Amino acid sequence: MGAKRIRTSAKKPSKTIVIQDTLTDRAKAWAEKNSLVIILVAAAILLPIIYSLGMSAYTARNEAKARTDYSAIAPKLPSGEKNTPEEWQKVMPDLEKFVSEHKGTQMAVIAQAGLAKAYYETRRYDDAIKTALDALKAAQPGPGLKPLIQYQLAYAYEAAGKRDDALREWTGLKSDAPGMEREADWRIAEIYAAGKDYSKAAEMYSKAIEAPGSYPPQPLLEQELSRAREQAGTGAKQESNTPAK
Repeated sequence: MGAKRIRTSAKKPSKTIVIQDTLTDRAKAWAEKNSLVIILVAAAILLPIIYSLGMSAYTARNEAKARTDYSAIAPKLPSGEKNTPEEWQKVMPDLEKFVSEHKGTQMAVIAQAGLAKAYYETRRYDDAIKTALDALKAAQPGPGLKPLIQYQLAYAYEAAGKRDDALREWTGLKSDAPGMEREADWRIAEIYAAGKDYSKAAEMYSKAIEAPGSYPPQPLLEQELSRAREQAGTGAKQESNTPAK
């Protein structure tokens, strides 16, 4: 189906879309819905890659030991109703110990992605950023794990108020992970809107609407696009009414 045409009518939508107040709240809402996406998807993608790399016997043994140890931690990772800061706090020492003991393995990179999320959920945003950056450096090249870590990093940058860094990560994700264009354009639009660059925000909301996918939902994007256009128009009107000095 084609992208739905957006009308700038002054009519209010028949059903109000509830929108969180801050970037952190919106990121939190997504994280609660998809608590294990980075860890589980990364593991599913990465393990076949590990076996295909022709590793030495020593490296293979280290990876096998790391996989065994990580299997004891994975069931403890919060999900569903247990996906709360308190639950992430409980598993954090296990993840920190695992990363320390299995440095140099790709399973440690997966654990770092989980640890970055644990720091994010407990509002330790600087630690989340540092851990995600370390994971990016250690991750194998290719399209599998790195985009997932970038995704975690982009949200951490937003929550820490580092908008330029977040813009860079979201923009990079659009080319590194084509399936994420819709959400990436939405996040970029949100950053511009937070900086009161409503014209640029409206442009990116429009791109998000046109991108394939279902998240964020169409009504929310349309409402935010309408709001950005209204704000952009108000700003232009105020500027035109400002007396010349």
